[in-house]
Amino acid sequence: MSKHFAQPERFGYKNQVMKKGLQKPWLLLMLLVTTTLIISSCKKNGVGEEKPETAASVKFKLLGRWELTKELTTYYGANGEVISQQDQSGNKPAPVWDFRDNDILYLNDGYREKMFNYQVSVDANGNAKLYIDKVYDLDVYFVGGSGMKFFSERKSTEGNIRRETLELEFKKR
Repeated sequence: MSKHFAQPERFGYKNQVMKKGLQKPWLLLMLLVTTTLIISSCKKNGVGEEKPETAASVKFKLLGRWELTKELTTYYGANGEVISQQDQSGNKPAPVWDFRDNDILYLNDGYREKMFNYQVSVDANGNAKLYIDKVYDLDVYFVGGSGMKFFSERKSTEGNIRRETLELEFKKR
């Protein structure tokens, strides 16, 4: 028989006293950790957290010159299958979209410059929208500090095409 099994205090009274003595601090520690987690998870818009977008904050991010890096139009049939795609990415010179503070967009395709009116809004779900000449309705997504994506989807009745999507990607110049 081992020397440790011969010690009655090993499993006896002393061990029970130590267990009870550890239960109280352990319980307090668990309560403290739980309370801290609850408080920190309920914190809204604290340091390092993004506030919900507003039209003004979206417009501020949008302002400036953006180089078009991707332009992809996808056409879908009635069953959702892709009928065709038009990828116009890589055009040289790359078109530049210049958003100005006066709600004017200058689009320069390298050969000529066109001017459009634009508006920015944010819907009830916090999704940013861009309206160009009240004709184009684009969802706006910002990627890091120097990237931006636009997405648009519309129904179509041209031939066997039922839906088309437009994806545009930009990098800040």
